Amino acid sequence: MQHRMGSHSLLLDEYLDEFEDLLSEIEQTFLDLEENSSQEHLWDCLMRNLHSFKGSAQLMGLDPIVSVAHAMETLVSQCRQQGENIDSAMTELYFHCVDVLRDLADELGVSGTCYHDVSPVLRKIDEIVLA
Repeated sequence: MQHRMGSHSLLLDEYLDEFEDLLSEIEQTFLDLEENSSQEHLWDCLMRNLHSFKGSAQLMGLDPIVSVAHAMETLVSQCRQQGENIDSAMTELYFHCVDVLRDLADELGVSGTCYHDVSPVLRKIDEIVLA
C-alpha cells in the first residue's frame, strides 16, 4: 500500500510532529508496563495512545501505518486480557513495530510516500496472537 502527499505539506509536517510525540509516549508507557504490568491505568493509556495514533494515520490515509498500529493494539489487548507479564519476545516484537513505524515516518517525511512493506511485521504479530 502506498500514499503520496506533497512532501512540503503543512498538514504532513504537523502529522509527523504528532506522530513522533505519540510514538514516544507509546514507547515510554510500554517501558513502564514492563516494570509493572499490573497497573491498569498504564494499559488504558497505552491503548488510548495506540488508538489515537491509528486514528491520525487513518485521517491521513496512511494504510501501512494504520495496519501496524492496529496490529499493535491487538497484541497489547491480547497480552492485557491474558494477564501476562511482558516478556522479552513481546518487548522485541513491540519495539520492532516501533522501528517499522519510524521507518515509515522517515520515508513519508523525505519523499511524501509510504511504500515500506509492513507484511513481515504483521505476520510476526499474527503468529503470536494466533498461538
